[in-house]
Amino acid sequence: MPTVEELSRVLAALCTPVPPAGPDMCAVCHAWSPPGRSMCTACACVRAQVSRPCPRVVPVTLCVARSPLNRCLRAYKDDAEPEARWGGAVVVAALLARFLHDHAACLAGDHGPWDFLTTVPSSEGRPGRHPLERAVSLVPWLARRHRRVLAPGTLTLARRVAGDDGFEVVAPVRRRRIVVVDDVLATGARAQSAASALALAGATVVAVVPLARMVAGPGAPSFETAAWAAWSRRQSFRWDTCCAHGTGEAASS
Repeated sequence: MPTVEELSRVLAALCTPVPPAGPDMCAVCHAWSPPGRSMCTACACVRAQVSRPCPRVVPVTLCVARSPLNRCLRAYKDDAEPEARWGGAVVVAALLARFLHDHAACLAGDHGPWDFLTTVPSSEGRPGRHPLERAVSLVPWLARRHRRVLAPGTLTLARRVAGDDGFEVVAPVRRRRIVVVDDVLATGARAQSAASALALAGATVVAVVPLARMVAGPGAPSFETAAWAAWSRRQSFRWDTCCAHGTGEAASS
């Protein structure tokens, strides 16, 4: 079985670096924001619905619909073939493990070392463990750092419907420093609902880490589609950089 380092080196070809902070970038999720605004429309909408949103979102990679990475992220949860689900889970586990290992200090920022990570549970009635939790369990050191502290709450979450009651905290988290991990961030409704529930329970959410920040999807504004096209043409993914401490040239739309 290849190591995480060996797999992640190959899988880097599926990834696109996330832009660092700069003009026309969302100050929260590092996607492109409307001209003259500091946040993208999705982050502004979701953050207004929760009491304690996490201001630090650090995606591993950008992702577009129908890309090879997007197909892996769909397969590991929902493919009818067990082999496809397993292969997708291996991709997810390797990418997350490499990023969290290499950029632990970047994620912590001024909070100091984080205590553990938790995954965002399914809010769609999916039975059993969320596939992301199963993927995390494939890497022993990652599994040891994981704690299940959230369960679905009373609020039904949707693409742009977030809230403090979207998740329930089911284990002690007070004074713990936590990294919240999700597979895909489109609007951030689920991840920010999870972060707010944890913060209200006394935790410090040092960062939300989605594996993939979806951009330039169907119906995306023209400025985002153009910015993505320009950015992806001139950037290549490197494991030694992340959007929290820069990826070189700032993006422009």
